[in-house]
Amino acid sequence: MKNELSKQETIDALASLSVSALSNLFPYRLYDSKKAVFINQKSVMKIAEMPFLSGANEKLIKDLVTIINKTINDEIFVRIFRVTHRNIQKRLSAIENANSQLGGIYAGISKKQMDFLKYAAVNGFENDAGLNTTILDSRIFIELSMQCKTQKKDTFNDVIKTINNTFEKISIELNIANIPMSVLDAETFLSIFRNFLQFDHKNLDLDFRYDASQYLNTELTKLGIETHVEEDSIIFTNTQNNDIHQATTYTLSKLPKSYALYNTADFLAHIDKNSSITCPHIFSIAFKISPEEKSKEKAKSKYFSLEKQANSVMVRFFPKLKDQFQEWSYIRDQLERSEIRMSEVYTSITLFSEKQNHAKYRSQFESTMQACPYGGFEVTRPTKIQLPLFMSNFPGVIAQGLWTDLKNASLVRQRSTWNLVNILPLLGDWKGSYNGFVAPGMRNQLAAIDIFSNEVPTDNNNVAIAAGSGAGKSVLTQTMIFQVLASNGIVFIIDKGDSYKKLCQLLNGVYVDGKNLKLNPFTYLHQIKDQDAIQLYFSMIRDLLATIVSPNGDLDSVSRAHLLQASFSAYEKYQKSTNIDSVVEALTHLDEKQKEQTGINDRRLYDLITLLNEYTTTGINGQYFNEASTIDPNAKLVVLELGSIDANEDLVRSVLFSLINTISQRMYLSDRSQKKMCIIDEAWALLTGENKLASKFIEKGFRTSRKHGGSFVTITQGVTDYFKDECALACWNNSDIKIILRQNDGALKKFNDDYPNIFSAYEIYVLSQFKPAKEAGFSSFMLKAGALTTFHRLFLDPHSRILFSTYPQEFQMVFDLITHQKIDLWRAIDMTARHFYKNEIQKIEGYFNNDL
Repeated sequence: MKNELSKQETIDALASLSVSALSNLFPYRLYDSKKAVFINQKSVMKIAEMPFLSGANEKLIKDLVTIINKTINDEIFVRIFRVTHRNIQKRLSAIENANSQLGGIYAGISKKQMDFLKYAAVNGFENDAGLNTTILDSRIFIELSMQCKTQKKDTFNDVIKTINNTFEKISIELNIANIPMSVLDAETFLSIFRNFLQFDHKNLDLDFRYDASQYLNTELTKLGIETHVEEDSIIFTNTQNNDIHQATTYTLSKLPKSYALYNTADFLAHIDKNSSITCPHIFSIAFKISPEEKSKEKAKSKYFSLEKQANSVMVRFFPKLKDQFQEWSYIRDQLERSEIRMSEVYTSITLFSEKQNHAKYRSQFESTMQACPYGGFEVTRPTKIQLPLFMSNFPGVIAQGLWTDLKNASLVRQRSTWNLVNILPLLGDWKGSYNGFVAPGMRNQLAAIDIFSNEVPTDNNNVAIAAGSGAGKSVLTQTMIFQVLASNGIVFIIDKGDSYKKLCQLLNGVYVDGKNLKLNPFTYLHQIKDQDAIQLYFSMIRDLLATIVSPNGDLDSVSRAHLLQASFSAYEKYQKSTNIDSVVEALTHLDEKQKEQTGINDRRLYDLITLLNEYTTTGINGQYFNEASTIDPNAKLVVLELGSIDANEDLVRSVLFSLINTISQRMYLSDRSQKKMCIIDEAWALLTGENKLASKFIEKGFRTSRKHGGSFVTITQGVTDYFKDECALACWNNSDIKIILRQNDGALKKFNDDYPNIFSAYEIYVLSQFKPAKEAGFSSFMLKAGALTTFHRLFLDPHSRILFSTYPQEFQMVFDLITHQKIDLWRAIDMTARHFYKNEIQKIEGYFNNDL
């Protein structure tokens, strides 16, 4: 089409486009694997995938503006586009396989979890909060394309060279900014865009098939799709099964004056509102840099024109003239200093869905845009030209000649590169670990969490959890436990209140009542061969003994030295038979030796002997610390219940520290690749106190776990509890991962008033929106790991609800089936789930049966 067409003539011409076959709409022809470019009908393009950014700041914005200014010339079309789809089968299958290796209950639960999530990807999660919740995956890409109508070899090669050179420059600069790119090949390209052009909303898999002998456009689509262009959308009918799908394309007609890159994650889904799009969609920003000299001349002309008007009487009638003059004055100055370039920008969003639900998804999108917290965004749904707009949202098409038509239709806006960068869809929710337990982000992004994985950006695997009453702490914690056990890991739980007794019974764990604990701190020392590790554990034993003799205060350095020397001497003499009796014997020998050499009685030695006598075999608490550890070295799940001895706080605190010492030794002795978790739940309160030695002991235990693939997890009701004293603060400071669930009414505000620098204002705001788990139908939590902050929802399938249930009648039915009817655990859980959640299970299973 010619440039001289008017806007209306252009729209009429675009509206006259017809469809002979869907594949004919797209220009894709060949892929050159050596040069990694796509050869289209009249253009050449290169596409690469980028990771989502979890945040942005002004430095990053400036860096991106500089990259665009310096690397992209005015002949290249650039598109940054985000595709959001339901094709999560591959990742869910990987998670299921990883969690099913042990078979039995682990394989059964993992299968039901994944079926539940697949169902939710298409139908959404049922919840009591009235939220648009589902599970989707989003990916972000950059496209470089150039028009190339000629078949002349030299010209053709020059275009490819220009694209590849530009891509290389961009890639180098983005790598410096820690944003790597991976080039798309033909298989990946086809797998992504088949999602949107084969119109099967129930298909969750990716199709990577590629036949190099066929044109790419014919491989993207499939036979039997009839296309009907309506005034404000396009209808696609599959003539083989009569499935009808619909696509609607919107364009962005207005931007707010003030908007920043770090806000863009909330553009299509607001984390704190019921505003999000739950159908597949493509959000695209295409741009072309304007010639530099031409931009400068235009800016000067605009500046001088507005200067006259702003200083004339016209300003009385048009007060915004002054604002426009100041804006163009700024643009002119920035252009002269080469700090910005001007660009032509086209923004579009295409929604794809089954026809019967399309009106709902359009309503979702339009209400999402209206609810945008940054205001000023306006979108339009152009009529009569939906087909070319639909085409324009796919790579390579605008370089075929469509750009001029979009400009003539007034759909292309002029923006500075600074304004352009600040609307690019580069931010998104964290996708988590490749494996783990699935907890979708609050913008519906599929995310899995494995605190041991390298994808969690931390220096240690320790976790501090704060969960108010009714927040869903039990469900979250048991989900974490199950995932560690499913991966053949080891879990120790130190509790006070029998919270985990049911789970322990169901998973054949070892349950140890506090009255029966045997915790000789020397039990495993003979198995440790590394000299540095031996010294570390002796220092921990010294600190343990110090907290036993002085539970409420610090011990002086000489007394601590005596304890260390006595521990060494006792172990040297008795080796694996060493116990508290041996240490007291060594202290007595040390006391006698000092008397003999100096003739002076050391009161400190006398006090240590007196205080430790309480814990010798004949002492009142001797049963706990002298016999070899009763913690089964082969057990995968061990629950240590301290409730039966909690009347004696000093004893329980000593037992708790001894457990940390014993468990950290077990972590050291096990395979480093094996996950090891120690959860301190209700018993965490026993760590409290101003005893500096105790806080150092915690620090050593927590720090040691990192080196051996271990994790200590502490759980409190309120975040404030971690800041009450030195011991609790040591738990917080030595846990790189923080998981915060809903806090009780008023507690969060008070905490923020008392400690204003722990959480950002945004984090506090989102946390304040969390609902009780029973009220919402899911648990909400914030995860902070290093510099990462991300928000999640945890939904449970019916079978997991039974396994982790806190309802007595559900647990009792499972227990009765196992004990009285001798039914295995998995069948008992399945029967109980079908009894209590019959309709939901039938709905999920019916969906998959109908899909076969």
